[in-house]
Amino acid sequence: MGPALGGLLALAGLFAGWALNEISHSARRREAKRSFLSEALADLLEIRHRIVRRSESVQELTAMLVQAFGESQEQVRPVVSAMIDKFWPEFSYDVQLTQRFDAAVTKVASVDPILAFELRGKDWIMAMGARMRIAAQEDVDVQPMLESFHALALSQMVPTLDASISSIARQLGPSVEEGAREKLIPSEPVSSEMKAATFKMFQDLAAQEVKAPGKSESRARPRRRKR
Repeated sequence: MGPALGGLLALAGLFAGWALNEISHSARRREAKRSFLSEALADLLEIRHRIVRRSESVQELTAMLVQAFGESQEQVRPVVSAMIDKFWPEFSYDVQLTQRFDAAVTKVASVDPILAFELRGKDWIMAMGARMRIAAQEDVDVQPMLESFHALALSQMVPTLDASISSIARQLGPSVEEGAREKLIPSEPVSSEMKAATFKMFQDLAAQEVKAPGKSESRARPRRRKR
């Protein structure tokens, strides 16, 4: 074997080693991206589930109680909202979920900064809804305006969430994409157990109000802020 052939073989060996290293690096990068996208997708689906199911539950339970007790929506909705926050926290704002989602998006940024930029802040609707409910409890006069604004924000935000979920799921493969698509289908009605529990609690509040109107008024309905 001549010097020229030996040099070519050495060069080929170096090239082969470099190529294998690049292939291994690309494989690790793809695996890391898949892992980060999976985390972000799971959190994004949960965020969507919480805000959509909460909105649907408030609407359905409010309509049920208005029909059953003859109260106005303005009187019933705040009570239903407070009940859901207290007894069904899985439908409410969760600061740990938003922190987890933010951490997942930060990981995505290391492999796909453009996608991370598009995902950043997609959870703001949950925090905004929680702050609005607190404001409505403090001052009943602003409640209709806050509810209208929140409903408008939801109508604009949910399609954006759906588009982001579909985009991430598509990158994770056909089976994940199909599973995510199923999660975006309108959810099931409020369970009979949740309806029964809400009805019983509202009935108890109404009974307390009949016995002692002055005392139970602040419990059953939002208080007006003193001016």
